[in-house]
Amino acid sequence: LATVIEAVVIYQLARVVGGIMSLTSAETVFLGAMIMISSSAVIIKVLAQIGVTHEKPGQMAMGIFVVEDVIAVLLLTGLSSYASLAGAHAQSAPLGHTLMLLSAFVVLVGIAGVLFLPWVLKKLSLTGGAELPTLVQAGLLFILATAAQKAGFSLALGAFLLGAIVADTPQRTQIDRTFEGLRDVFSAVFFVAIGMLIDVKSVLYSWQFVLLVSVLALVGRALACSVGLLIT
Repeated sequence: LATVIEAVVIYQLARVVGGIMSLTSAETVFLGAMIMISSSAVIIKVLAQIGVTHEKPGQMAMGIFVVEDVIAVLLLTGLSSYASLAGAHAQSAPLGHTLMLLSAFVVLVGIAGVLFLPWVLKKLSLTGGAELPTLVQAGLLFILATAAQKAGFSLALGAFLLGAIVADTPQRTQIDRTFEGLRDVFSAVFFVAIGMLIDVKSVLYSWQFVLLVSVLALVGRALACSVGLLIT
């Protein structure tokens, strides 16, 4: 509930910033969607470094960003699919149609994954070595992510669904341990790659907008989270 209230407050603040910068309604929605989401990889490291992972504030923060991750997948899927479908048909794609396709994809993958994946992981844990389960899990991850993209959705949707299914299997701890080092490497590569996409020269011409968005991200998010938690 606090996360939902936070998202609503941030969206209203994004509308204010969008009005100041004369953004269109679509641009304002994308701005609000960006500010609604925090980086779970960064938050986990910060909480661990200051030693509050298992304290109440840390647990509350993790509870919020877990829900934010779910919202992020829905936003990535909804916004990117809406934009791609609109571009493909040169007209506005009906949101109801996009949500219907999304629901069908999630249900289909969920049913197939629950029926198939636990059985495969159990067989591999009994008959395969350490390398074979890792390769199969990585292969399934790429297959499901590619399937989501081919269906017109975000890559993150396929990866998220596989993670949600694996999280309910007895092999979860082993899989976490196997992919921990790879996760850290990709986290570093991800942030460096995103940073390299920034055109520093364009920042000089848009410094007012950058300043407003920075204030919205730093002050607006803290305000929105506080309001959500106080209300709940």
